[in-house]
Amino acid sequence: MQFKDIATQKALGWHLAHSLKVGEKRIPKGHLLDQNTLDLIISAGISSLWAYQFEAGDIKEDEAARTVAAAISGKHTYTEKPTKGRANIFAESDGLLQVGHAVEVLNTANKDFGVATLPTLSRVKKGQLIATVKTIPYAVSEADLKIEDAVKGTLLVTPFDNYKTTLICSDNRFTKKNQAVIRNRIQETKGTLSGTVSVDHSIKSISEAIQKAADKNDLILLLGISAIADIRDVLPAAVVDAGGEIIQIGMPVDPGNLLMLAKIGDTPIIGIPGCAKSPALNGFDFVLERFAAGLPLDTSMLSTQGIGGLLKEIHSRPEPRTGKSETTEIAAITLAAGKSSRAASIHKLLAQMNSKPVLEHTLKQTAALNNIKRYAVTGFRSQETTPVIEGQNIEALFNAEFESGMASSIRKGISALSADTSLTFIVLGDMPFVTPATYNKLLQAAERTPEAEIFIPTFNGKRGNPVLWRSSMFEELSKISGDKGGRAVFQRYESLVCEVDVSDPGILIDLDTPEALAQFGITAVAE
Repeated sequence: MQFKDIATQKALGWHLAHSLKVGEKRIPKGHLLDQNTLDLIISAGISSLWAYQFEAGDIKEDEAARTVAAAISGKHTYTEKPTKGRANIFAESDGLLQVGHAVEVLNTANKDFGVATLPTLSRVKKGQLIATVKTIPYAVSEADLKIEDAVKGTLLVTPFDNYKTTLICSDNRFTKKNQAVIRNRIQETKGTLSGTVSVDHSIKSISEAIQKAADKNDLILLLGISAIADIRDVLPAAVVDAGGEIIQIGMPVDPGNLLMLAKIGDTPIIGIPGCAKSPALNGFDFVLERFAAGLPLDTSMLSTQGIGGLLKEIHSRPEPRTGKSETTEIAAITLAAGKSSRAASIHKLLAQMNSKPVLEHTLKQTAALNNIKRYAVTGFRSQETTPVIEGQNIEALFNAEFESGMASSIRKGISALSADTSLTFIVLGDMPFVTPATYNKLLQAAERTPEAEIFIPTFNGKRGNPVLWRSSMFEELSKISGDKGGRAVFQRYESLVCEVDVSDPGILIDLDTPEALAQFGITAVAE
């Protein structure tokens, strides 16, 4: 391949090496320079430009990337059609990513390619981007594509396989919420929690429960009232009493140090640490994932968890680009469609507060947030609420079904969100006292707590509004009905809720009644 700074008049049949703007027209890089394009460039006074031309034996960037990606891709992966010299590799099933030595070999031996992957043994979902191959130059030689057989197929996904497990629990403080958290972990790795057996925290009781569960399950989980501090402690002693053996107590991961690995016959036993009752990432996640993927559970596996095992300050697992979009959007949907039925003949959103409608005050709180897409759903008396919304950089959405209840307005707002929206606030139009600091604190919680999907502010332990939702919950919100809003969803997914303590009583103050309006000196506007 030739690549050089060439006189514009001599560049016919070459390809533009870098994008070029000529007047209002942008000519993209890689563009084949025909005479019309060259005449346009010359008329702009550009006498030379950087360009390239293919030669015999050259393999173009897309084909080169495809070849490398196809070579290193192993079981349960697939590659999409390359573009601009990039071939993306995706997981074909839920499971654990295994990265062999191919990446190091290719990146070391050949500087014409850059291969990037998720960390080895990352949990991945079907359709998730796991690796990308980028051809650096516009073309490479055939010699550059001679890939050693030893590295072929070394990037693969080990799928999760269905399994059945029982939790034997001697912790009398174990709650339904704790159980939901553990069940969610199991379901995410294609497991089924067949039941939770509550027993006394004694060697005999736990031993008997282990013996009963051994032949009926693929895995046994143990959770005690206290941490496993020694091999002579209650849980390990119960395993031995039941005829099992201890493989190891403790692992180099924090949180999750006090995990026990054991077995009875061919059935693995995991003594789970107390931190597993929280949805936060911990050592139990690593061990459970490896079991579900059919990887060995032994002392060697546990001992290798130390590097990368400090999890206390890790707020998220890697979330790579999907290949479809490299940007995300945050939204706020303000609900302003209701009939104010509890406020008698008063339209609370149009009621005057400091000479301005209540709705305008509510909308201004979200205006203080940076880089946020704002929507407001109208319905009842929309001809009067819409002017309040206009001129505030807010998209007004009319809900023709507003009389059916709040759920229809939430559905309307969710349907308007772009595919790039990662988080959205659901804001009640009659709550003008919520401060911008509360909105920001909810966003910070979402950044720090990736395992949670719903973020609810609390004041003095009482839940309020607005609620921040991850995009993973949008489908659930699009199915709700009636006048309960999103409450039914976060009741159903309580284990995914993160309560965010704020010093803002405004999250509890809505203006539902004439008395509430009068209390804050708000002037009523009758129908």
